[in-house]
Amino acid sequence: MSRAMSEELDGVLDEAQEQGRCVAADTRRQTDALSRRAGEEGPLTRVARGLYARGTYWEDLDQSERTLHVMRSLQRKNPDWVFCGTSAALAFGADVSYELQAPLEVASSRVTRLRDTELVTYRDVEWGVYSGEGPVVRSGVRVTPLARTTLDCLRRLSFSEGMVVADYALRGRSGGRESLERYFGDAGRGRRGVAQALETLSHADGRSESGGESIARSLMIEKNIMVPELQVEIANPLDACSPFRVDFVWALSNGRIVLGEFDGIKKYRDKKMTRGRGALWTLSRERRREALISLYQLPLLRFGMDEVRRPEELVALLELYGIPCADSPLAQGREHAMPDWKALLRARGAAGVA
Repeated sequence: MSRAMSEELDGVLDEAQEQGRCVAADTRRQTDALSRRAGEEGPLTRVARGLYARGTYWEDLDQSERTLHVMRSLQRKNPDWVFCGTSAALAFGADVSYELQAPLEVASSRVTRLRDTELVTYRDVEWGVYSGEGPVVRSGVRVTPLARTTLDCLRRLSFSEGMVVADYALRGRSGGRESLERYFGDAGRGRRGVAQALETLSHADGRSESGGESIARSLMIEKNIMVPELQVEIANPLDACSPFRVDFVWALSNGRIVLGEFDGIKKYRDKKMTRGRGALWTLSRERRREALISLYQLPLLRFGMDEVRRPEELVALLELYGIPCADSPLAQGREHAMPDWKALLRARGAAGVA
């Protein structure tokens, strides 16, 4: 490969990385050069047909970031495309499971139906339910609006996977539950899966902060287990101005309190959550936080995706910690059972609690 072509490829790769996408060759010369460099060990990775990225750069991306890179690359080649379904949900920021990220979903119609490929599947999306309804840009790609994206996902996905998108929609700018219910009724009239979508939406909670939390809660609902309060603020024993938030709190009617934390890898990898620091710093900070929470002397249930992927194991763990069935008398009236956290700390003998 000539020095001039090598420098040209480096420039193209630099530009693609700055824009968060892969490289798609613009000329035959670039295609041949990229293929040759990808054939060498290390410097270049062929991530999909006709799409390339530097190997070291690609390895540092998680699966969702990789999917968005491919979407931006395809958008550049196909500016009229509109991503829909789980692809659109990912672009909005929902924690779409890795298994649902491929193939990519692109909006089509019965008239312009195209043949699916290994990389892309085309979905029938009819526009015009509301005046002015059309695609929006999120994460650098054109996508169906959030309400439409939510409807399409909840119609097709399982209860647990649909809950991830439904929770995100209530957390985002969807207009709220009632607005979505009206949209589902209008846009989904006569379409399969709308009743399922409405059922999932009825259990959605915008306080859920991750896909793992949403899936875990959906399993509790399906298994008739008491659903906890989400993202509950409790007093920080060391700093009254910086309270903690606990993922789950089960407040039983007999006064018993159980705390729950979902352990996801995102808190150790997401640069926004780690503030640019490494995983070890995040782990140390998390342990310090847990040590302070232990001053409450309350049971703390920790679980992650390993348990969520094995529902029987999660159910057994919840039962071990004394979480009752949803229809148990112990699960009733929990909205009135939250303790005075500072008073609880004082009762436990924690010093310095105001």
